[in-house]
Amino acid sequence: EMDVRTFNSEKLLPYKDNVIWMRMDATQMTPEFKVWQKKYDILGLPHMLFFSSKGIVQKDLTLTGFENADEFSERLKKLD
Repeated sequence: EMDVRTFNSEKLLPYKDNVIWMRMDATQMTPEFKVWQKKYDILGLPHMLFFSSKGIVQKDLTLTGFENADEFSERLKKLD
């Protein structure tokens, strides 16, 4: 749903070159995902983590669940 309704939105175009987008397939409970789940307190999917330019997790921006393009672009504006 995020791929179709949020990430394809023109509202995110201003961020496409300023953000490194990474994705992890968590549909299977792999040992790698279990490590991430514990380290980053992932309780549900989709789960999005945001890191500052210094590599620090910005916990106040963490997202679990769907968010529309307007809300998501507002979240991206808060990145350090």
